[in-house]
Amino acid sequence: MAVQITIPEKDTACLKQPAIEELKSCVKQFSEDLVKEAGRLEAGRNTAHREPEITSSMVKDANLLLRQGYSRPRRSWVFTFCKLVSAILAFISGLFADMDRLQSSPGTLIGFIILVIVAVLATFYVSFKE
Repeated sequence: MAVQITIPEKDTACLKQPAIEELKSCVKQFSEDLVKEAGRLEAGRNTAHREPEITSSMVKDANLLLRQGYSRPRRSWVFTFCKLVSAILAFISGLFADMDRLQSSPGTLIGFIILVIVAVLATFYVSFKE
C-alpha cells in the first residue's frame, strides 16, 4: 500500500523548485531508512518467527534511533573496500619508504608513487563519505 505525505503550502512557500525536489528526495530517503529500521526492530522482537507486524511503537523507536544517530544505514561495499585499501596501502607505502632503494630503482619509485596516490585517494573518499 502506497503512502502519500503532504506538506502544507505555507511551509514550502519560500522554497524554490530545486529545493522542493531535494526535499522530496530527502523525505523519500528518510522514509526508506525508517521502514528498514522498523523492520529490523520487528525482526529482533519476533522470536516466534510469525508473520512480520510492525507496530506504531516500533516506528517511533526507529525514528528516535535514526534521528539521534544510534543507528546508521549500512555502508556500501565500495566504502568498506576503500577504507580497507586506504589502511593497507598506507602501511605498505610506509614499508617502501626507503630513500636509498627509491633513488636507485626508478621502478620502485614509480610503484611507491602509485601506492601513495591510491592510498591518498582512498583516504579522501572515506573522509568525505563519513
